[in-house]
Order: sequence, then C-alpha cells, then structure tokens
Amino acid sequence: MRRLTTLALVLIVLAVLGYFSWLNRQTVSVSVYGTFTVQLQLWMVMAVFFVAGVLLAESRNLTKYPTRFVRMLQQGWQGWRLHRRLSALEAFEEACLRCALDDARRALGRISGPPLSLHVRLLELKRFRITREQLLEEFDQMRQAHPERLEVLLPNLRWALEASRWLLAESLCNEINRLAPGHPDVREGLRSIALDRQEWRIVVEQERALLQDYSGSTIAEAVAEDHEAHLIRALQENPEDLRDWRLNYLPRRDRVLQEVPSLLGEVSRLRAVGQLFRAMALLQRGYNRTAAPELLDALESLYHEPGVSEKVLELVGSMRQEHHSLPLTLTHAKLLYLSGRHEDADSALAVVTVPESQRPKLYHTLRYLIAMRQGRSDEAMLAAGHLVSEASLTRASQALN
Repeated sequence: MRRLTTLALVLIVLAVLGYFSWLNRQTVSVSVYGTFTVQLQLWMVMAVFFVAGVLLAESRNLTKYPTRFVRMLQQGWQGWRLHRRLSALEAFEEACLRCALDDARRALGRISGPPLSLHVRLLELKRFRITREQLLEEFDQMRQAHPERLEVLLPNLRWALEASRWLLAESLCNEINRLAPGHPDVREGLRSIALDRQEWRIVVEQERALLQDYSGSTIAEAVAEDHEAHLIRALQENPEDLRDWRLNYLPRRDRVLQEVPSLLGEVSRLRAVGQLFRAMALLQRGYNRTAAPELLDALESLYHEPGVSEKVLELVGSMRQEHHSLPLTLTHAKLLYLSGRHEDADSALAVVTVPESQRPKLYHTLRYLIAMRQGRSDEAMLAAGHLVSEASLTRASQALN
C-alpha cells in the first residue's frame, strides 16, 4: 500500500511539472560566470532549484540524523545486491531446466557465495557432457574438497548405484549413515547392493525398516511389491536366521497368509536335513489353511527330490480332491505330465471351467505339449495360438523388416 501511495504521488508531481512546463515555455538567460550565460526554459530553472531544495533538505537530515541516513543507504545497497543475487539464481535455475551447462556456469559465477548444493547441481548437469565414470571421478574430487557433506554424498550415492559401483556405494552408505543414521536413501542403497549379491537377509531387513518407518509412502509401495518374494528367498536360504521374524509390519496383509514365509522356511530346513515326508505333510497342512500358491511351488520342487516323486504326485492328487482350485489343478496336471502320464494330465485339464481368456499361460503350454505328444497337431496349434499373440507376431515381423 505504501508503494502504491508513493507511486501515485510521483505521478501527480510529474503531471504538475509537465503542465507547468507547458505553460512556461519562454526562455530566460542565466548568468553562470562573468559574461558566460546559459539559455534555459523557465521550467528547467525551476526544476533545478526544486531538486537543489530537495538535496539541501536531505543534507539537513543527514547532519541531523546521520545514522538513519546511513541505514537507508545500507538498505538500498543490500536490496540491490539481493535483487542481483535473485536474478542470478533465477537465471541458474532456468539454465538447469534447459540443460544449458555453459549458461548455468555463467549464472553461477554471478552469484556471490553460492551454496554447495548449486555446485553439486552444476556437476550433475555435466552428465550430458561427460561419461558416468568421469562424473563419479568429479564427485570424488568434490567429496575430498568438502568432506562429510550430505549435499555431495547423497547424489554421489545415487550415481554410484546407477553405475553399479557396489563397493563405492557401500562405502558411501556407511559414511552417510554416520552423519544421518537410518537415512532412507541409505536403506534403499544397501537393499540394492544386497539384491545384487543375493544376500536375502540383508535385503529383507532393509525392506522391513523402510516399510515400518515410511508406511503408506511411495517408497513403501515400491518395496512391498517384492518383499514377500524376497522374504521367502531369505527363509529358504537360511530359515534359522529368521525363525522369530514377525510380519505384523506388512500393510493390509491377511493374517492367515502371514504364516506362509515362515512355513516355507521350515520346509527348507526339513529338506536340508532330509526329512522330506515331514516337509510334504507341513506343506499340505499349510495349503489347507491358506491356499497359498507358493506352497504348491514348494511341493513341485519336492517332486524333483530323489525317491519322493510318486508320493508328492499322490499327495497333490488327494489335495485336488479336496480343493477344486485352478492353481492346484494345474500343478497336478504338470506333475502328471512330467511323470509321463499324458492322458491323465489331459483329463485333469479337461475339468477346468475358467473362461478361455482367463486361463493362465501354464494351462495353454500343457495343452500344447500334451497334444504334440499325442499327435493332435490341430489342437496343438490352437493351444499355441494362446501362447503367441497375433500382435506380438506383427511386432516381430515389423522388427525383421
């Protein structure tokens, strides 16, 4: 409001001066020194005296209130510097958005005392000019010049993971963890490193921490998609390590299904000590309670153990009599086919009532293999049509051309 009032007063004064100058267009002679005179219009003479009066009044204020005058000058200087800095920052941001490295470098040079984060951003912008290895080398130099600075360490970690430089990434994770314990980028980094090394216990530990600390976030959603599969791998690898693992941190998970990972871990332990029949019985009881497809995969895996194939096939057949589920029917048909009982496998598939469009790939694969074994080429080609879509054939043809 104060600025608007000042602007209005300035406009009024200018309008009055303009009107006054139009009325007083005559010329007067002003003696400057000796015989030297200057011809000026009357309004100019009055404007000069008006400005001189203002300056004289300000000089009076300067002598009477010097501190206030100096403070006003300082504020004006600081305001100019701030405006200049903001203009340079805007130019830097705009150059970064355009990926214009040279313009960004020039804009950064006009910023007095720029924060380290801007230098890091400029370095990341170099990725369009230099290789990934060169970028990591420059990050290493910046890290040495500015040790223990998260502004440098966090983007350095991101690019190390991007380049699959696992040892460097692990070192950066440890350094960041000292400065900011439990940082989510560190947990994601350690998870990626462990995934590459197939260290499943470390994977699920980092995932559990992310799910607990950042429940409902984008990070948690991304981790939750694969966490159950990783948990099963960890239990199969070393069930003793996760014997007391609690699954109450998992979001919206069926309470009954919580026992599946630990059950699979126990099955792995029994297989390791040769107690295959106990493992079969455990899987049967677990499936009766949960109907989890993962347990059928474990039974199929047991089928390939020496000396128990027929027992597993018999067990799955009896389970199919109790549970008329599509996954169980397909598992039974697959084991029948593997055992060479092609007609029985075909009969098992014949009772599937799910609509054709909803039948999984395994169903059509078995129908194709059985038809080929029995010399029914027409049925085999019909089943193959569900395995390879016309659209994919069109894309393949276009790729060849």
